[in-house]
Amino acid sequence: QFEKIGGEDDKMLQLATYCLADCYLKLGDKNGAKAAFASTARMNFDLDMQQDALFNFAKLSYELSYSPFNETIRAFDEYLQKYPDSDRNDEAYDYLVKVYMTTKNYSEALASMNKIKNKTPEIERAYQRVSYLRGLELMKQLKYEEAIAAFDLSWRYRMHNSQIAAKRLYWKAEANYRLGNLDEAITQYKTFLSSPGAGTSGLFGKAYYNIAYAEFDRDNYTEASDWFRKFVNQSNEKDEFVSDACNRIGDCFFLNRDYKMASEFYAKASKTNAWDADYALFQQAFCLGLLNRQNEKVRLLQQLRTNYASSDYMDDALFELAKAKVKLSDQLGAIELYKDVVKNHPNSSYAAKSLLQLGLLNYNQKKYEEAIYHYKEVVKRYPQSPEKRSAFIGLKNVYVDLNRVNEYFAFAESAGNGKIIRNSERDSLSYISAERLYMSGETERGTQAFDDYLDNFPAGMFTLNALYYKAEAALNKQKFDEALAGFEQVIQMPDNLFTEKALIAASQLNFRKSDFEKARSQYNRLIQIAEIPENLDAAKVGYM
Repeated sequence: QFEKIGGEDDKMLQLATYCLADCYLKLGDKNGAKAAFASTARMNFDLDMQQDALFNFAKLSYELSYSPFNETIRAFDEYLQKYPDSDRNDEAYDYLVKVYMTTKNYSEALASMNKIKNKTPEIERAYQRVSYLRGLELMKQLKYEEAIAAFDLSWRYRMHNSQIAAKRLYWKAEANYRLGNLDEAITQYKTFLSSPGAGTSGLFGKAYYNIAYAEFDRDNYTEASDWFRKFVNQSNEKDEFVSDACNRIGDCFFLNRDYKMASEFYAKASKTNAWDADYALFQQAFCLGLLNRQNEKVRLLQQLRTNYASSDYMDDALFELAKAKVKLSDQLGAIELYKDVVKNHPNSSYAAKSLLQLGLLNYNQKKYEEAIYHYKEVVKRYPQSPEKRSAFIGLKNVYVDLNRVNEYFAFAESAGNGKIIRNSERDSLSYISAERLYMSGETERGTQAFDDYLDNFPAGMFTLNALYYKAEAALNKQKFDEALAGFEQVIQMPDNLFTEKALIAASQLNFRKSDFEKARSQYNRLIQIAEIPENLDAAKVGYM
């Protein structure tokens, strides 16, 4: 009968459509009711009826699960805008919260809950959960300060869920750790450990691990070692982080010069065959070498060579293996290993060192021509390396023994180093004086001394060092343009001791000034030569 009532702009029509909607609801036809309420809400003869119809339309839009969520949001937004003083606004915001929760729009859910004047316990529980989830969302976006603010909002209603209350402490600590606020992070991790709900959160053990890393970053190696061991003791042996923790415990003992304990923990890490097992094996061998257990060192390094042929530490391992062979009087074995480094790792910092050692070993065996060849290769291939000077000294010794000093001077001249050879003492003393000033903390005087050195010795043996330290000093004073110019002078030279450090600094400075073409080129070069894993990671991220 209500459907038969017609007419336009008729108050009776508005009442009829409203009653029709009510009939549909009683018959369980929510779609019909929704359509009728929508029609009623478009008529303004009875404003109270229009308001009630709009609310019911929005409510039914939510309840019909297949209804698009944006339709529900628009309906409630329209209701709230038209009737800002309605006594049903809290209920409207409650529905909006449920929609936003369903769509995981935590930011808008929080905004809606903040507008609810009288929060029920159910809304408070939702607020605790939503603000926590919003914090995690911001963590994924690397917006750590905003994440901390969201976690603080969750703390208001901590009484409702102890596990969420504990977990937000953990993640707040994590955000502070990533911001470099290590003291705050450590305090918050420790508070988390003693909080109700922490033990069942699944994050309890990881807090030990993170406290340990924070102490490690603060150079508190004894404290770091204790926390890493707490983590290991409560962890499952199959936990992928156990291997890393054992490596860091080894590092702590190594840095405290307790090589015996360091080797034991590196051994535990290497046996897991998990993260950085090759690093653990190399460090264990290195420690045993320092303990003068050369045969064990050799055995482990050969194991590394066999089991991890593509390891980033292969050049280190070969060089250390050769050194151990020398100490065990296996000169021929050492020579073959040094040759392996030169041939298969020409871009490694150990290549120049290996050539130098080949020169020395051949000299000791009185194989003078072989010694001359290897010393000259150092000068030709690695003209900016620290080993260049030692190569010239070795050459001089060989040529003096052979009574062929003129050949030595001729080679020095041909290599463009004749002047340096003749003025080496003045050159060295000038540089050493500048370096001592700089390293002792007298940066201003040291920098000026480097300038004087570069003016007096434009082709000096330590030009590279002086340029790099000048750039480093400028960077520390935030003279970014001056620093960038210095670092780029260093990286324009053939690969050298400072190339990797200069590339990481120059690429970041160019990125900072939005010179992305230069930054990209420098990141790309760094990817090719980086020996430090952290620098390689930074280069890849910067390049992306």
